[in-house]
Amino acid sequence: MEVNTRIEENKAGSIVYGPRVCVDEDGNVVPGAGQESFDLNDVAGLITVPPRLHADNGGRGIRHAHTNFYTDAIYILQNSTLNGEPALIRATPIEYHWDYGDGTTRTTEVAGSSQSEFNVETATSHQYEETGTYTVTLNTVYMGEYSLDGGQTWIPIDGTISRESDPLQADIFRTVTRNVADDCVENPSAWGCGAPGEDSDPAR
Repeated sequence: MEVNTRIEENKAGSIVYGPRVCVDEDGNVVPGAGQESFDLNDVAGLITVPPRLHADNGGRGIRHAHTNFYTDAIYILQNSTLNGEPALIRATPIEYHWDYGDGTTRTTEVAGSSQSEFNVETATSHQYEETGTYTVTLNTVYMGEYSLDGGQTWIPIDGTISRESDPLQADIFRTVTRNVADDCVENPSAWGCGAPGEDSDPAR
């Protein structure tokens, strides 16, 4: 049964009704019943900083090898209230849309992770076919949920929220073996010391 919790009469003589709640047969309020729910604006308020985009080796890679990218996106949990009652609300990343800057895109359900070894294939790594400098971007999609019983059960919030990470630069080189006398500190114009894709060897 639904009843009004407060009835007041204003100076004009009209009746002002308070918030509605649900009660059982004995008149006891049913916790959580009849309450308004959270919405996407509440979910958006949790994600104050977009997740960061990372790459192993500072984004430096070799063409035809796997350059590994990953993000630090995690679920966000916050204590809140709903019509004066304690509540929990959380935002959980569910999809990651990667754009590797060379025309290749991918959608994953995992954020990826750093790898201790070079050229390890992961769900979020990418093989570049050509040398050069590429701008990598990431869009993370979140779903929202709230709980009125301390996290025992979760109620989904309609819709999703997307957050764009700051772009990252990937510098892709090629591997060629040469005997050299100086390193790039002593002789910056020496062979192999140029930017990705540049060839400082006049014989090639």
